[in-house]
Amino acid sequence: MSKKFSSLISCMKQACVTFEPGLSTKERSEAERVFGFMFPEALRAFLGEGVPVSVGFYDWRDLSVENRVRIKGALRKPFIEIKEEINRLDWPSAWGTEPMSQVERRTIALRRLQRAPALIPLYAHRYMPAGVAADPPVFSIAGLDVICYGKDLCDYLEREFGQSLPPEFEVDALMSVPFWGDLL
Repeated sequence: MSKKFSSLISCMKQACVTFEPGLSTKERSEAERVFGFMFPEALRAFLGEGVPVSVGFYDWRDLSVENRVRIKGALRKPFIEIKEEINRLDWPSAWGTEPMSQVERRTIALRRLQRAPALIPLYAHRYMPAGVAADPPVFSIAGLDVICYGKDLCDYLEREFGQSLPPEFEVDALMSVPFWGDLL
């Protein structure tokens, strides 16, 4: 995997993304402890190769109070936005029959949101779910607008920063991600 990420980092640098040296195991563990989740294996490998620090990225090495507040805000943002817009949610078929009562509908949706995996901010409003797989898909999330931007981390980075687009993928073929995948 390391060779692939080295190549992607070179492409990203050509796209004017600035990198700092990769995270050490100690730095990664400290970031995981501070933010309360474990990076998926693919993201661990990528951040071990280099830490993107250009505008829009999240610097996982910088554990200053200011940066902690920024990252924690990004971690909470999708959950807050969903709660604010939950009454406008199109009922996902994966959740079964839609309740007739708006109160019951909201209650079920909020319960599912509470059990949704944490989302690790990667770049702007692009997120990778924590704790679901070694290399989960990457989502763009803005309010109720949930779009899959990559079937895995490499696919996402190639799509967002690469020189050419990789082949399209079937959203139905993606691994199942509780809650977030249901909103696709």
